Amino acid sequence: MTDMPELAAEEFTSRMFRMWNEAGLALMVSVGHRTGLNSPVVSPDGRFIAALNAKSFHVELYRVTTGQRRELTRAAAGFPTWSSDSRSALYLDPGSADLTVSAVDVITGGVREVVRVRGLRQPLTAFGRWIGAGENGSILAVRDFSSQEIFALHWRAF
Repeated sequence: MTDMPELAAEEFTSRMFRMWNEAGLALMVSVGHRTGLNSPVVSPDGRFIAALNAKSFHVELYRVTTGQRRELTRAAAGFPTWSSDSRSALYLDPGSADLTVSAVDVITGGVREVVRVRGLRQPLTAFGRWIGAGENGSILAVRDFSSQEIFALHWRAF
């Protein structure tokens, strides 16, 4: 058995993005364990990265051209994604019993509830519930269609 160096473990949780600024210069942006950000998602227009703060699970906004980063939400969030116009970062409310998706405006910081679905059975996985955004702006989610039953078997020996 060999020991994996800590640096190597950090590299598995990092993502490197090659982006371009307004002047057409290539930028290499690293988001991951070392930066304290997880689940990075690039906005459709390429100007921002939304990611979760690894400690607070708040959504943070990373401006690609300047490297500036700021907190967008003051509550825990899950699975950040983007509106198709790059104006809002969407996220799952992990504290809600319902499937609740909110959007935060990247300019004003205003938060609004986008969708709330009551009674939707979502699978319980190691990663929890999941949401995403379709290219047409629709919200994607996972629904649990499986069923569990308790039954008794009675059989005869042949």
